[in-house]
Amino acid sequence: MIDIHNHLLPLIDEGATHVEETIRMARRAVAEEVRRIIATPYATHATAEEVQLVVAELNVLLAQRQIPVLVYPGQQTRLTLGLRDAVNQGHVLTLADTAYLLIDCPDDPLPVYTEEIMTGLIEDGYLPILAQPEDNAELLEHPERLVQLIEKGVRCQLATHSILGHHGEEKKLFCQRAIQKGWVHFIASNAKKATDHLHLMPAYQQIEQWSGANVVDRLKWNAEQILVSPPIV
Repeated sequence: MIDIHNHLLPLIDEGATHVEETIRMARRAVAEEVRRIIATPYATHATAEEVQLVVAELNVLLAQRQIPVLVYPGQQTRLTLGLRDAVNQGHVLTLADTAYLLIDCPDDPLPVYTEEIMTGLIEDGYLPILAQPEDNAELLEHPERLVQLIEKGVRCQLATHSILGHHGEEKKLFCQRAIQKGWVHFIASNAKKATDHLHLMPAYQQIEQWSGANVVDRLKWNAEQILVSPPIV
């Protein structure tokens, strides 16, 4: 399996605090049958060049320690007025050097310029993924606003912990509805420390109970296809 949203890079993010914690996170991923991870530190915490360098060094270290995980560079970026220019100028990394761009969903109401920025990125050839809309109070109350973005071409990623109810019943019910309505394109762990389970497999099992094996197959396929960036279903 592949985890497309993970904060395992050491020292440059709000996740792993040192290299050995990163190694423990990688070992936990292996134990949970995850073999590929897209590292997504916040773009405000490290430059694109720093992320690429740390990922390259980490992959060498993982190979030396015989840990069968391959890490790809990426970033999680905040939704700002200057985002489109930052992406086009190469200041923000896409996921694994593809067209997919992971965008943080704010906890506060969505900015008034959200649709403008998202559609602009799509016009530029990018595929924006809105990370964890279940954390946004406005979208919890008005999910039709998420649907409007999806209809414009925005993708949606839920957190495994939200799907499993670890972040509260309200968020779990939102996730269930979103999956059953077909609003969800990806799930991911958003793991930030060595004690965090990725919980991809249990989340897929929960999704299968809600919507069947075909939906699970589609979500897994979407995640795998990020690495080659074709159209997603």
